[in-house]
Amino acid sequence: MIVRFYKLTETGAERIGEMILREGQIILNPPNQPTLLDLIESPYEDFNAMTGERRLIDQKADPEAFLKSCLRTFRGSYFWCKKLPASTGPESAEHHRDTQEG
Repeated sequence: MIVRFYKLTETGAERIGEMILREGQIILNPPNQPTLLDLIESPYEDFNAMTGERRLIDQKADPEAFLKSCLRTFRGSYFWCKKLPASTGPESAEHHRDTQEG
């Protein structure tokens, strides 16, 4: 699974990087991106609006649940993410064409 993150700047949408699930671990691309590092450094609180359930997700213990939670949580106007198609493959994440960039 590859999840790409974006932020809104004065000039439009800017891709800030990807979280790639590979062999049960989350790999950051680029590895030193501060926003992505902040997201994975401490337990993440997931809130499921449909069930009202709150839980802490340890990204190292359950990386897939963490990435799925990111897809539900980060859908705002200033910071968002999207799942890349499975056909993209982990090695080609940096070459995937963005449809939301303008």
